[in-house]
Amino acid sequence: MVASNFFYFLDLCVVNAFILYKKRTDSKAQLNLKQLRISVAIGLVGADVATSKKGRPSSGSLNHFKQTVPYEIRYDSCSHMPIHIEKCRRCAFCSTKAEPHKSRWLCTRCDVALCLTDKKNCFLEYHKK
Repeated sequence: MVASNFFYFLDLCVVNAFILYKKRTDSKAQLNLKQLRISVAIGLVGADVATSKKGRPSSGSLNHFKQTVPYEIRYDSCSHMPIHIEKCRRCAFCSTKAEPHKSRWLCTRCDVALCLTDKKNCFLEYHKK
């Protein structure tokens, strides 16, 4: 009985947080309720990275060229430091299949390559909400 009351209370808090989140964020960066629940669960467990699925990727609208980083890690505003790497990797922000861009700068928190030059700062743009 006590456990079910706890989970009801926790669910109620998540739904109320979702309602407040929808009111305060702009429409282009909104999470749905399922994504918010996953973010809360990852935050409560203290996981740094999401587990990767094993096996072959499913066909569909997946972009095989862009690396995805969970929302709560990408926008957490801490520990994001660029480091210089030896091997060039595709930029996670501006690189496309038609126009690939390579970079030697890597975000230590997100583990993605991002352009960081005088003319282009994908590192900063990638971490803006």
